[in-house]
Amino acid sequence: MKETEHTIPKEYLEEVKNSPTRRHARIIAGWIHRSHGQTKENRRTIQNAIAARKISKQTEDNDRGNNQNHI
Repeated sequence: MKETEHTIPKEYLEEVKNSPTRRHARIIAGWIHRSHGQTKENRRTIQNAIAARKISKQTEDNDRGNNQNHI
């Protein structure tokens, strides 16, 4: 198997990172996993994209003042 045979297009990962809801992100990530997740590296890349989304969304919430724990 060639190294570039199962690379994940960057626009798919960006769509996961920029998805409006967690459900939407997980649906897209599941599709990416089924079509491109055959290697450990690709599975790790998908997990990192979801983690990056979580971090960026938390940062946005804190910046907006929407964090309920912060009073």
